[in-house]
This record gives sequence, C-alpha cells and structure tokens, in this order.
Amino acid sequence: MDNLKKSSEIKSTETAPAQNRSEAAGIETEKENKKKISRLELTNRLNYINFQNRSVLIHFTHNRYDKTISLKALPQPCINEHLVCLWPDDGQFKKLSDSYSFRNLTIPNGQAMTSVEASLRMISNKGICLTLPEEGIETRDRQIKRHTCKGLLIQLIQNGVFFSGTLIDFSAISFRISLKADPPQTFQWINPKSKVNIIFSNAEENLYSGECRIMKQTSGQREREFVLEPLSQVIQRFKPKEYRSQRLILTPSPDMIFDHPITQRLLSLKVIDISGSGFSVEDNQSNAALPAGMVIPSLELNLAN
Repeated sequence: MDNLKKSSEIKSTETAPAQNRSEAAGIETEKENKKKISRLELTNRLNYINFQNRSVLIHFTHNRYDKTISLKALPQPCINEHLVCLWPDDGQFKKLSDSYSFRNLTIPNGQAMTSVEASLRMISNKGICLTLPEEGIETRDRQIKRHTCKGLLIQLIQNGVFFSGTLIDFSAISFRISLKADPPQTFQWINPKSKVNIIFSNAEENLYSGECRIMKQTSGQREREFVLEPLSQVIQRFKPKEYRSQRLILTPSPDMIFDHPITQRLLSLKVIDISGSGFSVEDNQSNAALPAGMVIPSLELNLAN
C-alpha cells in the first residue's frame, strides 16, 4: 500500500420530438443536468453529512483494468480546503491494493450526486485526507454512468425505414446515438411513440441488436441525437434445459477478463457462480456496462491469478 500513502506517489418517459428546442440545447446539456458547486457550499454539505453521521463515497480505479472500487467514508468537520474522512471499519481499506489509485469522491444528496475532483494528501487504514478543489459538479437524475465510445456504426429500423449513424455513449439501460438523414430521408419518418430496432456493429460483426423506445431527441433537420432505452432487460437466446446444471461457488472466485466490444477497454468482473454451461458475474450498478443482448466475442476466466 506504499503507493497509496502519499499524493506524490499516486495518479491522482417518453417524449415528443423537441421541435421548438434549439439545436444548441442538445440532449441532457450541462445546464439541464449539471451545475457547479463552490468550495464553500461543498464544505457546508460535508459538515451537514457529518452532523447526520452519514457517509460519502471514495472512488478508486484499477491501474490496468476498467474497474472501480467505491468505499464509504465518514467526513469529519471541515473548515477549509482540507477534508479528512474516516473508514467505518478497518476492513474496508484491505479491499485496496497497489493496483488501485485514488480517483475522486462523491457526495449523495437525494436525487443528485456531487462529484468532487479532490487531490490526495494521505491515506491509511484509518482514513483518507484530501484537498478540495475550488468547485464540484452536481449531477441530477442520471444514476448509471454512460460510457463513451468511438467507431461503432448504428442502424435504426422502424416500420421498414432504415437510418444509419454512430453510437456516442451508452450504459446498461440507455444509449445515445447520432443519426443522419440523407435525402430523400427525413426524420419525420420516425414515429417517437413507436418502438425501434437498433443494431450496433463494428467492421467485423454485429455486437448488439434489440428493441428500444425513444426517450429524447434533438431537433436537427439533417442530423439528430436520440436517447434510447432497451425494452428487454433479459435476453434468452437458447431454449431452456429441462434440468439446469448445478451452479458452484468457487473460493477464491475467478475473474472474467475481456475487452469490452463497445468501449474497447479491458474489463475484469468477479464471477459469482459457475457451472458446466455458464456462469454469472457481478457488475457495479453505477458503472454497469453489460446491456442485455450484447455479444462478447471472446473472454478469459482467470483462476486464482
């Protein structure tokens, strides 16, 4: 844990088309979903959480894999830019290793979440000391992070009409895509109240296909962005067997390691149980990146390193 002890050693509902909304507004803009929080307000919120004996979340990222760990911490009274948080129990700190680096902290506030890009001063098995920035960012409503991606082609199909475009970002529960309307195509052909079929593909193969509903869209004439929600959260591609294989829990648990087909980032997820015909994995809810129906071309199971 030596590399974690000093900051110098660590890297730190269905809606109608928005016909009257300007193109500059876009989808889920900064003004609509985010606002800046001053350091004074940050300290006031932290002191209020301390008064209520509630916790904040300290996030760490893996130095190699696209994986995060979030630990609860109890903020202490804060009067300047220096914040001290204590771990509720010493066992939390043992979850970290030399492979993890401090990322940031988040302050829950009802339907909002304030992200604070603090810098690390010191960390130990008792707690963590941070330096607060001049401001934080409060984000509302969105509960699951969207992952940015490049180079994936999109096909949107509705009632025999085809549109092509690209995938901008995605999560396990929603996608944001950009479509172009090449004459004689027009976006009036898309009925926002009807379901659409979406296909993600790269240069070699299809990576996802499924039915979605349109949640939001911009108002461009030649190019528009759409936010889509998959209608199916469970996909069953094969006929269920009459007798299911027994699932076993292994100790230590294997890791599923693979290049995510959409983000192209290396992911490592913990296997919960396994049988001769399949296995289940655990994903972080706020960072979920496995939409139902996505194809994973190849993966590895890492057994006890």
